[in-house]
Amino acid sequence: MAFLRVAFFFAVFLAAFLRVVFFLAAFLRVVFFFAVFFLATFLRVVFFLAAFLRVVFFFAVFFLATFLRVVF
Repeated sequence: MAFLRVAFFFAVFLAAFLRVVFFLAAFLRVVFFFAVFFLATFLRVVFFLAAFLRVVFFFAVFFLATFLRVVF
């Protein structure tokens, strides 16, 4: 009878432990998904701004050089 009591205790403990483990797995899956999603979005914005500023600076330097060539 003691063996069944110990086996039942370990079964309940194992069930609770697995419940916590699977909850943590699902929670970390969601956390990592949002971390990767926001990191990808942030990097997409940063690279878009880099390309946009590259074009803006190119045209600024181009028009400044043209203006200085016309003036001088």
